[in-house]
Amino acid sequence: MAMDLLRSSVPPFHLYRYDLEYLFYVLFYTCIVLDLQQKRFRLLPEWERLTLEQIGTQKGDSLKRRDVYNTLVGRRDPAFRNLVAEGGCVHRLWIHYRTVESLALRIDWLFENAKTVGGPVDQKEATRLSEARDNELDYNKFMEILDAPADISTLIG
Repeated sequence: MAMDLLRSSVPPFHLYRYDLEYLFYVLFYTCIVLDLQQKRFRLLPEWERLTLEQIGTQKGDSLKRRDVYNTLVGRRDPAFRNLVAEGGCVHRLWIHYRTVESLALRIDWLFENAKTVGGPVDQKEATRLSEARDNELDYNKFMEILDAPADISTLIG
């Protein structure tokens, strides 16, 4: 589930980037919990057995904190090492989603700061940050990171 959906008590308008973020989490989660030798999925309690708010906090920490990312990927099956290692596609996607989350936190800060000081929100800055966030990772960039063609019709032949 996209971080925006976990963070909000009122679901925001659905964006295509939520689907890409969901795909990232499925890939990330699979690398962490799939045990190929045992042919089973291990548990990841901090993403499975908590409230949505707590899961959101845990997922947010995995994006904001490299040590949490490293701890999670340290649990991975050896076969997924290249995917989660620096330069691997999961790691490269993680960097982008880390930026997306950082921009979301900066936007939240703008609104919270305006409430605290009783002044107006810097709408120009909020718009700039929102646009940067929306443009951080689109379908073409996502597919490029996966080293896959953006046009899947090239795979059918």
